Amino acid sequence: MRRTIATLIGSTLVAATATVTGASVASAAPQAPACERAFARAAVKVRAIPTTQSQVLGTFGQGAALGCIWKAESGGGKATACGETSRTWLQITAGNGRKGWVFEPCVQH
Repeated sequence: MRRTIATLIGSTLVAATATVTGASVASAAPQAPACERAFARAAVKVRAIPTTQSQVLGTFGQGAALGCIWKAESGGGKATACGETSRTWLQITAGNGRKGWVFEPCVQH
């Protein structure tokens, strides 16, 4: 079986043709990680980096949908809020597509 694979590198389209015998060709497209939905347990600030010293990008009120959680960072700045002291921050993508960090104890997920 002959397959032609094309990809865009910069502004140049590169194509390659290969002969495959007795094997299947797997898709090269990476799969996006699953989106975990989250809600604010209390009013929460969205920050540029995982520390209370960073720029505030926005806020969510109690019960608001935060969008998607993509990863947790345990090495972030230590903080106390929502009745807990922790170093765990969650990276989210809000409904408007902007990414930021929220303090994990203030998030229901």
